[in-house]
Amino acid sequence: MLSHPDINDLVGEDNLDMMKDNHANHVRFMVSIFKNFDPEVLTDTVLWVFRAYRSRRFHSNYWAAQLNSWIEILKKELSEQTFKEIFPYYEWMQVNIPVFVKLSTEDLESGKSMH
Repeated sequence: MLSHPDINDLVGEDNLDMMKDNHANHVRFMVSIFKNFDPEVLTDTVLWVFRAYRSRRFHSNYWAAQLNSWIEILKKELSEQTFKEIFPYYEWMQVNIPVFVKLSTEDLESGKSMH
């Protein structure tokens, strides 16, 4: 993602370290979801991430770029079977970006907690 031509527009000024932290946390979180799937935890966490990072000026297009990058890397690095097993999680997140943006915008505008 660091080499993405629009990275500063996607993550906002002075947010590259936060983006790197997000990516490290993403890996750990997704492994936990793969091991112990809980749809409520997945949904609540994704919404929390959208609210928290958007409040720090991450653009909503960041998630499409990020998820596309993850999919590309995972497809290249994992076996075909493993990729097929985890791709639906990434596809679900991609397809629902507009919903996550809408819900996180409503939460941010209503002043709901980021916790």
